[in-house]
Amino acid sequence: MSAARNVSAVVKSRLCCGCGACEAVCPHAAVTIVEGRHYNSAQVNESACVQCGLCLQICPGALMRSGALQTPAPSDGAIGYSLAWSNDDSNRRDAASGGLVTGLVRWLLDTGACDGAVLVAADENRPLHSRTTVATSGSQVESARGSRYLPASACRGLKYILSNPGNYVFVGKGCEVSALRKAQERLPVLRDRVKLAIGLFCAQTPDRDRTGEFLRRHGVDPEDVTGIQFRGGGWPGYFTATAGARVLLQLPYRDAWDFLAAGTCALACFLCGDGRAANADISVGDPWGMGKAGLAGQGMSFVAARTSAGREILSQAAAAGAIAVTSAPEDVMRRSEDKLSLRTADVCRRRYTYSTVFEFQRAFAGFVRGRAAGIRTIVRQRFNADYY
Repeated sequence: MSAARNVSAVVKSRLCCGCGACEAVCPHAAVTIVEGRHYNSAQVNESACVQCGLCLQICPGALMRSGALQTPAPSDGAIGYSLAWSNDDSNRRDAASGGLVTGLVRWLLDTGACDGAVLVAADENRPLHSRTTVATSGSQVESARGSRYLPASACRGLKYILSNPGNYVFVGKGCEVSALRKAQERLPVLRDRVKLAIGLFCAQTPDRDRTGEFLRRHGVDPEDVTGIQFRGGGWPGYFTATAGARVLLQLPYRDAWDFLAAGTCALACFLCGDGRAANADISVGDPWGMGKAGLAGQGMSFVAARTSAGREILSQAAAAGAIAVTSAPEDVMRRSEDKLSLRTADVCRRRYTYSTVFEFQRAFAGFVRGRAAGIRTIVRQRFNADYY
């Protein structure tokens, strides 16, 4: 493995997830997140870089580049599983999977428990892009509600937190929460100011251009679109593209997701074993194991409270009536853990293959143990000059 001086080595390895942490914490402003045609990625100004190594120390892709698996921080108690949703009917209907995150974060801001929340929202001027925002009011939280199945860089919001004292909530995917935790280890100010990390279950980040292709296949010119809603209108919801108040396209969520996910995924996603945001205080995702019957049809989230802070906040919000919480069925929890174990084992095989194809190390062991897992995807992405 060649020695790396900054995150440019991770970018060249196709393992940058575009989380934005490097841009936020670089003491010399030498790193910028570039929003490419396909994915977000870091760009290093080598003339400004002093090779302090901080960007590599917090980079989720740096550990992945070494072939190692991310080891989640141990929970400070038994993980509590539950089903939960927002008690606000509008949020439950129009946010993703019952609006639990929207309802919880809004309650934290309304009660003064936090001063701001790092969120990813739609870019009003560029429908195929997302923007990172720090919400300081409940209305700002609600304007950012709903899933964004596009490249995002939630950790860019850490730059605001570093400059503005207060108590904050962070909402992001597993890779972004991992970057936050690494940054908190090295920058105590972030450890003091970020009081709660909410992680979102994530299967992968779809290629930005894939959304444009989906629109074109249904007769919609992406240039005509002014807004895209990936979820909403109940559970699991609808993909809706609009031009002002006019609806250009509306299809069931599953039709859109199946197309978006069918494209060749980002290499960092392909090799990621943290689809459940294991480093978060609270991990949240869709309760697919419940089916469409009963409460699931109305919208709700599968929630894993991983720390005492997460458990306490969920309990307080439920007691205040902001959210509703009920026990998760044992069979749903068991299936969830089984899927997590299978994904971890699968990722281990993919990492061996990655070492074989990209680094040319451990060639024999990697190929045999990995059984050539995903070699087509890895080769295609490794040699794609227009990758990002």
